[in-house]
Amino acid sequence: MTQAHDYAVLAEQLKLPAVVLEAWMDAFAASTLRMPGAIERESMAATVEPIVDALASVVALDRAGRAPVNLRFTPGSLELREVEKAVSFAAALMGADGFTGFDLGALLFALRDVLVQSLVEPARTELQGYMEWLAVLAADSLATGREQALLERMAHELDDGTPLLMITNELPAVLFVGRPNQSVVANIFGRLLLMVVRTGAKAVIIDVRGMASRLDPAFAEPLERFLSHPRVGSRTTVYACGVHGDDGPFWDDVAKAAGVRLVMEGYFDACVQSALAVSGWRIISPS
Repeated sequence: MTQAHDYAVLAEQLKLPAVVLEAWMDAFAASTLRMPGAIERESMAATVEPIVDALASVVALDRAGRAPVNLRFTPGSLELREVEKAVSFAAALMGADGFTGFDLGALLFALRDVLVQSLVEPARTELQGYMEWLAVLAADSLATGREQALLERMAHELDDGTPLLMITNELPAVLFVGRPNQSVVANIFGRLLLMVVRTGAKAVIIDVRGMASRLDPAFAEPLERFLSHPRVGSRTTVYACGVHGDDGPFWDDVAKAAGVRLVMEGYFDACVQSALAVSGWRIISPS
């Protein structure tokens, strides 16, 4: 006959989640697995508190005062979904904040040690194995969080660093680079539109030679909104530099629908010369 899994002690322990959380933070601070250095205890506790609360809900009595029947800590089970969601969310936040896999492993193993210390077999072994599985789950979420943080940082840098300049006080130009997402492209076109409105520009240059990919919805939709704006419309000649041949028909169709005069060139200097002529400027050779 299989021995019952007795989690009554765990249930009693988790009736005081604040005490468990305090013991967890003590164990984490003392762990030799984490990277050396001080920890922001209050911030860390606030991040992982939902994990303790979710565990407490799993073992808590129901409204009739009855303990869970046949409770098992099996990875992926319906009863443990909120625990696993809380772990994944906390790990993703830590990844975005720069925590390492060593820190995360130390954190989950510290909780494991706090929770299993008063259990008897076979509950002790089962919960220990489940907590170690949670560490693996958390590692995946940590990587996702770090990747998302990197993408957000790259987007912010592209937003700030994309060259948007004035060739003259009436000729704005933007030089798109990299692979900006739709939000970044929209922000850049928004600033370009502001420059067009402020200067009353008769021409504008959009250079896409530095982009890492061809036309996609992330760029096409903000471009269409920019060209369709009434302050661009029929008032401004748009010079597009470096448009891929296969993308040309889309640019033409959008420009025609918006009533914009569009000129596509392969070189930036050719765009500048033509755009200056539209604005009444001339480039004179010194010789």
